[in-house]
Amino acid sequence: MLNRRRAFAWKALVLVLVLGSSLVPASGQGGVRKETTAKQAIRDADPSLFPIVAPGASITYKIALKKAFTFDASNGDGIVVTNSVGNIVFGEGRLVNSRNFEIDVSSANSGVAGSATLQINVTNGSGRKKFVRSAVTVALANGNELVTVSGVDRTITARVPVGARPTGIDTAGSGSDNFKTAFICNAGGGTVSAVDIPTNTVVATIPVGALPTQVAVAGVLGAETAYVTNAGSGTVTAIDAQSFAVIATIPVGASPQGIVLVGQPAFDEMAYVANSADDTLSIIDVLTNTVVDTIDVGDGPTGLAVIGRVGLQIVAVTEANANDVRLLDANTNAVIATVKVGTRPVAVVAGGARRTSST
Repeated sequence: MLNRRRAFAWKALVLVLVLGSSLVPASGQGGVRKETTAKQAIRDADPSLFPIVAPGASITYKIALKKAFTFDASNGDGIVVTNSVGNIVFGEGRLVNSRNFEIDVSSANSGVAGSATLQINVTNGSGRKKFVRSAVTVALANGNELVTVSGVDRTITARVPVGARPTGIDTAGSGSDNFKTAFICNAGGGTVSAVDIPTNTVVATIPVGALPTQVAVAGVLGAETAYVTNAGSGTVTAIDAQSFAVIATIPVGASPQGIVLVGQPAFDEMAYVANSADDTLSIIDVLTNTVVDTIDVGDGPTGLAVIGRVGLQIVAVTEANANDVRLLDANTNAVIATVKVGTRPVAVVAGGARRTSST
């Protein structure tokens, strides 16, 4: 899961594909087009509203509307491709009749993924323009991708193949471009993929320990280090986030899982590591890359999150085998509270603009 370290904003390029004159949104009657639900407007979607197909597949994507809605060419109704990424190609859209529209979709048998976000433009019985969101995805059989989703319009903007069984992810800045690099733990391959976010390319594959699970990036812009928990090795790997070189391998407890950062970056920052098999937390001084303390906690610590501002922080620990969450004072490591929750809690996040990490 994502370890969010600071707020940021960036614009993604959206590729707009207009399929034929009948698909061009028109000002026409009905005013501004507004979103409606598939339950209200769609009678049937073939093969489904959000189909997932394998590379090499070819389908005809068909939409049938309920009686209260129509495809009105004068309103620009039809299936519009608003975003297309990777191995996916659309043919010309076809208006079959006032309640049926279809479009051909294909992909190359190249082992490459792809996706497209669709907008089904319709007109209701009162002549008002509406739309329903949908999408088609070309997915690899085993997954293993970094998928980038725009937070603005909820579209997929990129799909990047990474290593086997990707689990944890965190981001680092480089130079003047904040969040230029994403670090992904590939649990099935014993590696970390470094992905350049602006170009969506893998720029480094870094060998680490066995079963890398979670990653957290410490430090300040231009001098950051990615810390990776290796559940199968009982270590944490420190990676220079600028050069991608391994700078330290730090022994911790058994089966380290979650990792979270506490304190002031470049001053007194510490990495807390949840050792799920020996019921401890290892505390790493990130300035020296050494374990400075080991704390006993409950049964099966797995996920970690930090709550509050620097100097008044609380560390939350999920204890999977004890069915609770333990809260620790980050200044003293004293237990503040232990809260019973559901069965086998493994992940925790903190609300608000705070640094968090979980599995």
